[in-house]
Parts: sequence; C-alpha cells; structure tokens
Amino acid sequence: MGLQMRLLIRRSAAVLNKAAAGVVCLVLLAGCGDTFRPVANPIPQPGGNPVGTIENSIVLATNGTSAGTTTNINVSGDTVVAVLPVGVYPVHAAFIGSGLFVANRDGDSLSAYPASAGPGASVTTITLPAGAKPLFVASTDNTNVYVAQSGTNSVGIVSLATLAEVNSITDASISTPAAIAQLPNGSKIYVANKGSGKVTVIDSATFIIKGAITVGTTPSAIVASPDGNCVYVANQGSGTVTVIKASDDTNPAGAITVGAGPSFLRFDSKLQRVYVANTGGNSVSIINHAADCSASTATTVMVGTAPTSVAALSDGTRAYVANSGSSNVSVILTSSNTVKTFGLSNAIAVGANPVSIGASADATRVVVANNSGSISVIQTSNDTVIPGLNLTPTTGAIPVAPNPRFVLMNP
Repeated sequence: MGLQMRLLIRRSAAVLNKAAAGVVCLVLLAGCGDTFRPVANPIPQPGGNPVGTIENSIVLATNGTSAGTTTNINVSGDTVVAVLPVGVYPVHAAFIGSGLFVANRDGDSLSAYPASAGPGASVTTITLPAGAKPLFVASTDNTNVYVAQSGTNSVGIVSLATLAEVNSITDASISTPAAIAQLPNGSKIYVANKGSGKVTVIDSATFIIKGAITVGTTPSAIVASPDGNCVYVANQGSGTVTVIKASDDTNPAGAITVGAGPSFLRFDSKLQRVYVANTGGNSVSIINHAADCSASTATTVMVGTAPTSVAALSDGTRAYVANSGSSNVSVILTSSNTVKTFGLSNAIAVGANPVSIGASADATRVVVANNSGSISVIQTSNDTVIPGLNLTPTTGAIPVAPNPRFVLMNP
C-alpha cells in the first residue's frame, strides 16, 4: 500500500473515532518524509526520484525554541516553491522511501510528509522518547527509518508502515550517537558514537548488534561507499579517518591522517573519492576510494576558515566548500586538487556563517545555507552568486525560519 493511501486511511479512521467519541480535535495529515526536504512541486510520482526531473534543494532552518521550517527551492528557476513548518530545532533530513524525514533535535520528534507535497501540505509529527534529541536519520532498506538519538544513547527504529517508533537499540558502545550509515544493500547499519569512540554494527534484519569497532576519538561523521565495500569514519578528536571493510568489519589500513577536527564527509561517486571537511584545520582532505578499503593516505588542501561542508559537482570538475568562519565558499579544482582563484580572492563571498552546502544533480547550481539568516545560490557556469533570491513562496504564508543550517539536494 502506498504511503499517501496509508496516511489517508489513518486520517479517515481518526475522524470516525472522533465522531464516535463526540470529541473535536485537530488531525494532521502526514506523509513520509526526510529531514531537509520541505516541499516539492506537487507533481504525482509513481516511484523512483520523488521530485521527477525538477532540480530542487531543501534547506532546513531553525527558529530558537519555535518550530523550524524547510524551504524548497527550484534551482532550475531559482525560485522558492514552498515553505513548510517542522519541529523544534531541525538538524538533519533524508529522502527515505517515497517521503522526507526531518530530525528535530529539541522537539524529540521527526517530521514527515510525502515528497510530492506542495504549499500548505500537512506534516506528520512522529513522537520519539522524551529526551531522545535526534541528530540524524538514515535508511537504504526503505522499511524503517534509523534515528541517532543522542540524548538517550540509542538508535531508534521508526516503521514506515506505521510512522511510529517500534524499537530502540541500546548498547554500551552506543554513546552520544552522531551519525548513521546503512550499507546500500541494507544489510548492516553503522553508528558513529562520539561518546565511546566506537562504531556500532547492527544487523538490519534482526537488529542484533554484530560488534563495536574502535576507531578514533569523537567519531562525528560516517559514510558508506556506493559499492558497499567500505565505511568511512571521521574522527573529529584525533584528526583521522578510519576505513572499515564491510565484509568482515575490520580496519585493514589503519587510521588515515587528515586535518584537525574532521567533522564532515562527502563521497564523490563520479571520481570515487571522499572529501573530508577539517573544521579545525581550515582544510579539506581528499581520499581516493579503494574497493578493498586499503586507502591509507590523503591529499590535504587549505581552504577558508572553519570549513563545515563540501559539495561535489556531478560532472567531476569541482568541489565547493562552505567555510563557516570566513563566510565564503572555496572551489577546489579536482583535476589538480588546487583552490580556484577569483582575481585577488580565492573564494566566493556568501552570507555570514555558511554551514551546509549542496550541488544540484545537473551541476548547474550550488546552494549554501548561511546560519546567520540567508540562503545563497551559486551559478556554477561562472561561479557567481545569483542575486535577489526571493525567500517568500508564491503560495502560502509561512515565513522562513531565521537560521538556515542544512541543505539537502535531489538524489
């Protein structure tokens, strides 16, 4: 049964129950959704890419103790399609199944809705345990949503069938979980735990813990290679990246030295490399992926101050780096691993405190979330910021939350 039909049935049942009880209450129509995908053009999608051929970017923004928002930007036309409200302090989002899911850290909840939702669409709130403080959502099996619950030191399992948390996994190794990677075939889940310095391995079929792998200090980011062979872990406290061989959960090459404070990883499928944003070292490290997980060295490139996110163009020509401390974006030329210069400057000026960045699937646009209160869109044909982006949707009256902090692009 499809997600939207399931939600409609749930809504109808709720209405009947209310009528029988004679109680008037508010019912939310929900959809399956991922964190940073606020609202897409209302185009029915039978499956596959939830937004068709439209190039969309979802920007998640916080608003103190009030509800945050997701802003849907059609980057093909450089316009805002819609803005939807989510929970308190949204921090991460992902496309899962036919919908979008948002992790609301201070709301102890997920926000969910169909990927085809348009302006004014209703949003389902999935309540998590009190104090859960979700930081990350992920899934490749499209059966469950896996949630890093940092406040309760657990991994929550939310069923796509019921849109409710049905299980919670705990273990001594699960301590302040920060990020999750599931293998492309869905067989195993890897959890990076900042508190224990370990990666917990969970069997996706049984939810049994298969082991805990000791990595570096304060592992804060994790990503699986598309071939499913390797899992890369950024150890923020030790300035290293650990490469886990998924077939036997070993680390054949030892730790790879990168810059100080690695906090973000991006796998470039075109060039088969991993970009590491070293926030403390003002640099980006580049690791060439080896199918046998034997990569042992990295090339490190100096960029702006306090880089926090990297986006790679799908054509393989450039990588864009959000420098939160210097309020600009560095452009790495991938053919030489050098930073592009712009006259007397070596970066593109954007809004203050850019913290997240994403590139469109057609490589024509790069979207930047500036945590100081703006969104910048870079046109990659000339690497200039498109002026005057209207942050008010053409329909709907929900204002954009003031602090953009995460960018999610079309898959």
